[in-house]
Amino acid sequence: MSTGRSLAEVIAADGPLAPRDAARVGAQVLAALVRGHREGLVHGAVEPARVQLEGGRAVLAEFANGPYDGDPEYLAPERTAGRAPGPETDLWSLGATLFTAVEGRPPFPGRRPGPAERPPEPRRAGTLAPVIASLLRPDPGQRPGAEWTGHMLDRVAAGLTVGPATAEALPARETVAVAAPAGPPTGPPAPRAAGARRRPGVWVAALVLALAVLGGVVFLLVGRGGTHHQAGTASPSVPPSATGPPSGVQPPSTEPSAPQTTPATPTTTPTTPSPTTPPPATESPSPAAPSTPAPSTPAPSTPAQTPGAEVPPGYVRTTDPAGFSFAAPIGWTRTDNGMGAGDYSPDNRGHILRFTVVPNPAGQAPLDGFLQIERSLTQQGGYSRIDLRTNTYQGNPGASWEFTFGSAHLGAQSFLAPNGTEYTVYLSTPESDWAAYQPVLATALNTFTIP
Repeated sequence: MSTGRSLAEVIAADGPLAPRDAARVGAQVLAALVRGHREGLVHGAVEPARVQLEGGRAVLAEFANGPYDGDPEYLAPERTAGRAPGPETDLWSLGATLFTAVEGRPPFPGRRPGPAERPPEPRRAGTLAPVIASLLRPDPGQRPGAEWTGHMLDRVAAGLTVGPATAEALPARETVAVAAPAGPPTGPPAPRAAGARRRPGVWVAALVLALAVLGGVVFLLVGRGGTHHQAGTASPSVPPSATGPPSGVQPPSTEPSAPQTTPATPTTTPTTPSPTTPPPATESPSPAAPSTPAPSTPAPSTPAQTPGAEVPPGYVRTTDPAGFSFAAPIGWTRTDNGMGAGDYSPDNRGHILRFTVVPNPAGQAPLDGFLQIERSLTQQGGYSRIDLRTNTYQGNPGASWEFTFGSAHLGAQSFLAPNGTEYTVYLSTPESDWAAYQPVLATALNTFTIP
């Protein structure tokens, strides 16, 4: 790349950038945006002409509050509708700048996009394409934050893959608060096509991808986001008062741990505390940890043998639209995760309780599913198994799993219901928070019921 010129000049003179070079430029522009956003500043005019390439560095020019007179081709769709600019509009403009960097033209040449208009698919973006697609989502509430974006740009710049279907990795950010007891299930989960066969490769690829992000962890669904459902009556958020498993709960019967294999990670898509607030673009402190110490036994190995245990203080029994119910920490919010159920979180970041509901008509052992996920993520790196074994959960064949992935600590319990449906409950937290948040998983497992 040449230096001493704007990105626009480089593209005009030398042609589009390679995806890795564009990712390096994008990461540096993003860093400048994050610094500004932390100071309450919005750039409002991110575009190639304002990105100077100097001595191998990308410098974002003219960062200050004031008139937003950027090129219409790089203005976010919500600006067309008269919405005030914010961090999420800067991120859309960054996406448009990256599109131009690899394609040699903006996504909407000569005009500004409509409020709901989607961009064309880039043809030269390679592994950068999922990042561009996510940033250019017309709904600002569905765009990723700066943490996810920065991590993905770093991966592309390093020549690493970003995983399959990452362009669909972020379900919509609308959420509902968990606050009041929900009514009993109205019926079983929506019926699935009769005779559908489980395809392990597709199931594994669609289930999970975990990405370590800037000292925390964000879990992104690899698959398609779904619609959003009411999980409870809205009320002010209340920090969870998590407790350990109810007294007298016996651990499930277990079998020896399966042979060590390779990395894997359940995924989670963060949720926000409000249906209208876009995801934060910068890091924030961890939410208040549950107030009681974690039990000494790992949650995945201690699920209750009898469903519907008593709901402890600080929790509320919640019925997910998929039909199952469990005790959720009061104040946690739900987002549909596209895997038949919801994600519940207090902070829209690395503390996530995820449920998945997938068909398993062939009766594949839950342990085999976990092992497949491990093998499918061998190349991700950063994985360390703590425990992986078969067990019996509420009288059903199951498997428990606990591991670390980068800076994340995760626990999971999966089981196969008599109707051929496989349910899995995951908890993911930063490693430093696992002991404090592990009771959330223990409580979910001790109170989990299915239709």
